[in-house]
Amino acid sequence: MSDLSVYGIGIDTYSNFLKANPPPTPFSFPEVLEAYSKAFDSPYELVGIFRGETIIAVGSFFVGKKFSKRYIRLMPMRLYDGLSFRKLENSKSQKREYEKLQSYQILSDYLISKYRFYQLSLPPCDLDVRPFQWSGAKILPQYTYVMETARFSENNYTKSLMEMLRYAIKANLQTSTCEIDELISLQMRSYKRHNRKPPVDASVITSLLTLLSNDLLLKIYAIRNSNGDLLAALATLEAKDSSYFFVSGTEVEIDRGSSHLLYHHVFKSAAAAGKNYVDLCGANTPSINIFKSSFGPSLKVFFRIRHANSWSSKIASLVLRA
Repeated sequence: MSDLSVYGIGIDTYSNFLKANPPPTPFSFPEVLEAYSKAFDSPYELVGIFRGETIIAVGSFFVGKKFSKRYIRLMPMRLYDGLSFRKLENSKSQKREYEKLQSYQILSDYLISKYRFYQLSLPPCDLDVRPFQWSGAKILPQYTYVMETARFSENNYTKSLMEMLRYAIKANLQTSTCEIDELISLQMRSYKRHNRKPPVDASVITSLLTLLSNDLLLKIYAIRNSNGDLLAALATLEAKDSSYFFVSGTEVEIDRGSSHLLYHHVFKSAAAAGKNYVDLCGANTPSINIFKSSFGPSLKVFFRIRHANSWSSKIASLVLRA
């Protein structure tokens, strides 16, 4: 029987743990949680997994309420959540995996007992989702591409990609940056051009990006033509050794090659900055998948997990997804 326990913790305990044990993704940074909470006007709760009095993992969850029932929600553009574990020596890798398995098992029991239903999205590094499966949760495989900067090379680019890059250079497209308002305006036009509805209102995204930029967690890349017109832009969420695609927009009807040059610029910049990898954050849409795969990144799987405790909760979860 597991000797672990799970309790709600305060922001100081959470922050101190992450300082000593940096999380694998920036989506659990305290500054990111605060930015989301303010932008979306949504509270979050923090938990710690303890072995005796020693804290071995922490987690952060955004909490909503529907039909007078509390639930854990997936926030727009917050790709990963789950637990951040304490660091152990490489020689203790088996102990680390055992702790993860036990931790997710007790976390699953905790979430079932406290919330009417919950949704999680675990990062690619946490692939053992059996504890959630054992409790009856629905497991949904998702995919993303990751560019490891150590193996980043134009030699891995497809022939068609290289042709587009040559076209962009011949057209005198320039790497640049842009303001948040420019990026959001470009993104909204991208959604409109594809007859798609944005995930959230433009003002909310602007607020979120502004808060993140104030904490120096955001970096914006852009491509402009010789007239200075903005053609493509991308904001990345930054961690010490990694970057994560976050918000983007393109004006593909004006010039070809801008998105290709933009991605190329992001990868080169990340490698020059000493980042270990860039997560392209998604590979599920066929057209986007083909484009991203042309750069030669590695395909990674991660899991979204959904659990409802009753038929009424299952109906409520369907309503929330609509």
